[in-house]
Amino acid sequence: MGNASGIYQIGYCYQNGIVVEKDEHKAFIYYKKSAEMDYVSAINQVGYCYRNGIGVEKDEEMENIIGINELAKCYRNGIGVTRDIQKANYLYKREKNFATVTEVWTLKSSDIDDRLKKLMVENKYPLSWIPFNEFNNVKKIGKGGFATVYCATWLNREKNLIGDVALKLIHKSNSCIEEFIKELKAYCDIGIKNPTFLKCFGLSQHNASKDYILVMEYARMGSLHNNLYSVAQLKWKDKLTLLHCIASDLKIIHSQNLIHRDLHSGNILQNDLHSAYIADLGLSISANIKSKNNGVYGVLPYIAPEILRGEHYTKAADIYSFGIIMWEILHGKPVVFERKSEFQFNLALHICIGLRPYVFEDIASHYVDLMKECWDKEPEIRPSAEKLYDILIEWQNDKDILFELSEHDKKIQNIANRNMQIYKPSYKSKFYKNVLILCVTITLVTLNFGYLPSDYVEVRL
Repeated sequence: MGNASGIYQIGYCYQNGIVVEKDEHKAFIYYKKSAEMDYVSAINQVGYCYRNGIGVEKDEEMENIIGINELAKCYRNGIGVTRDIQKANYLYKREKNFATVTEVWTLKSSDIDDRLKKLMVENKYPLSWIPFNEFNNVKKIGKGGFATVYCATWLNREKNLIGDVALKLIHKSNSCIEEFIKELKAYCDIGIKNPTFLKCFGLSQHNASKDYILVMEYARMGSLHNNLYSVAQLKWKDKLTLLHCIASDLKIIHSQNLIHRDLHSGNILQNDLHSAYIADLGLSISANIKSKNNGVYGVLPYIAPEILRGEHYTKAADIYSFGIIMWEILHGKPVVFERKSEFQFNLALHICIGLRPYVFEDIASHYVDLMKECWDKEPEIRPSAEKLYDILIEWQNDKDILFELSEHDKKIQNIANRNMQIYKPSYKSKFYKNVLILCVTITLVTLNFGYLPSDYVEVRL
């Protein structure tokens, strides 16, 4: 929070002409930047600026929007209050009622696909077309097999606001727009009913490539994968709040009858360490559609064994991935992962016959039992996202569970990491057609051997 405090102090200096020439507009910009980092004094100051027209056009309605938005964020992430998703949803919907929808869609543009134009004029999805020239300081922050993600500063001229956003550029969407529209609809369908989900502000188009862009809420701390060590330093009540955030978003996805299909800690984004958002719905599909079994997409250690064996995706496959994420939060490090591509077949095969991340005996039994239930080889045994959501609420206020988890941290410090060699994964979702063929062929012979022993060491075919 020290950085947010420093930015706030810069704003104060500009507002009052301390050391620098007085500039109320610059003061407002710094207050706004600090407020986006959840600094309470800055949030109040931004509201004060709108109410009194300091550095920005006077707008009492915007003051109300900011106040409601920040209160909703507190309830959504459990900041200073008990996490309450119903109150957060109610407040976010109130915020939408205050906001004025400004039509900036340009139907005459010949560069925009007609299917997108049709989608934009339908009132179902409250989205805006955002010209690419409204983005400044565009920086690449990640690239995967299907998209490149940028961070940018958005100058919203309609509302006279400046803020950071994420720009997700979908590769080849200028010529194959179906996948872009599918992901856009997934975010919108979820966001309409559940405004606590990661927000999609609108659409844009890259000036050079003409690929389409989803303009998304920016998570300033990046992915959970990059924050695992810092998360490990939190108290267990905060870790359970983090897991509850993930379970809550997964429950929302499944309530829309969608399957994520690419859930891993690299696709979980954070604004602060004890909260999270599930992102990247690009591979999500309807649970009513039988997916073609001609290949597997995803990050291999998080892919459920039945998917590797060629079965159809179900919601239970997402629960398997959640179990792997539980292991990462328990140990504060990425799941064991072999980077060398020639061993991918080995890893896929042994996941199919029972290989799971190493678990030390006699520690955090309630947590470990739930984690193992999530990654059980039988999809029917895995709990639903709704059940996970309910269990994690109970655990946050269960003194026995919290004590057990705290004791785990002490025990783990006294255990040598002899069995815990960790490789840094490349969190790019990949297509594993040949892995699927290998697993289907070989596991039919080897499944009778059951689970591998807990002290399993790399076995090469």
